[in-house]
Amino acid sequence: MTTSCVGIRGAATCTTIWKRGLGDSVEPALWTPRAQRDAAASAERERLWLARCRPVADFDDYGVKRYRYAAAGCEFGRYE
Repeated sequence: MTTSCVGIRGAATCTTIWKRGLGDSVEPALWTPRAQRDAAASAERERLWLARCRPVADFDDYGVKRYRYAAAGCEFGRYE
C-alpha cells in the first residue's frame, strides 16, 4: 500500500494505491467473461449505428462542429 498526499494552506488530498502480488507490477482489474460479452455487444451496437447513421461532421458559420446523420433518431443513439 502506498499513500501520497498533496496539500496547501490547510487543504489536502490523498491517494492510496494498493498493489497485489510481488514486484513493482500493478495488475489491472480482472477482465471477466461478462466484461468481454459486454464489450463485444457494445462493438456490435457501434457497428450497426455507424452502418445506419453514417455520421458526417461539418462546421457551421460560427465554427461550431455540427453532425448530420443519414437516418432519423441517430442523434439519440438509435441504431435499429
